[in-house]
Amino acid sequence: MCLDVLIGKPGTLSATEEFMASINHQLRTPLNAIIGMSEIIKGSVFGPLENSHYRDYIDDIYISGKNILGLIANEFEGVHTSDQKDNSKQVPKS
Repeated sequence: MCLDVLIGKPGTLSATEEFMASINHQLRTPLNAIIGMSEIIKGSVFGPLENSHYRDYIDDIYISGKNILGLIANEFEGVHTSDQKDNSKQVPKS
């Protein structure tokens, strides 16, 4: 789904952005945990990975997590950009 279609509709911007921000958070939070844990394992923080298959698997997990995070960042980029634009147009109440 292309977010530009949803973000560009007048009147639905706020609800759409709230929804997309929630989805963004729900995707990034566990993904960052997966990436972080794979970095710990790759770095042998708790001891060496003696089986080469495990090293290969953790490399795959790390690379896949980073790739997915990049896709999410690209897809959700417009949500933050349009949110900043809308906030700059608001006039403070006196």
